[in-house]
Amino acid sequence: MLFYPHVLSALVVGFLWSAILGTTGAVDNLVTTWGGQVIPFLSDRSGPRSP
Repeated sequence: MLFYPHVLSALVVGFLWSAILGTTGAVDNLVTTWGGQVIPFLSDRSGPRSP
C-alpha cells in the first residue's frame, strides 16, 4: 500500500506527457491550427533537430 502513490504519480505524469506531446496532443493541435505540420515529439527516434 505504501508503494501505490509512487506508481500512481508516475502513471499520471506519463499519461499527461503523452496527452500533451503525442501526435494528436495539445501541442500538435495548436501547431496545426497555426498552419504548421505535425511534429512527432514522442515517436521520432532521430533525436532533437535544429530549425
